[in-house]
Amino acid sequence: DPHHLGLDHLAFTAGSLDELHAWADALGAAGIEHSGVVEIPVGAILNVKDPDGIALALFWDAPG
Repeated sequence: DPHHLGLDHLAFTAGSLDELHAWADALGAAGIEHSGVVEIPVGAILNVKDPDGIALALFWDAPG
């Protein structure tokens, strides 16, 4: 909500596509719901929410 003060989302960079998949596996093994790795034209992204509902993303930027 752009009218609410506070953190809306936060993104982190993964070093490789394999690392991003490892994060997805670890989150799933811990019972944490997530989007799964979604490949996009510029790389891949994994979305998850923290316990407070803040959107977190892990992003891998494919080599150009």
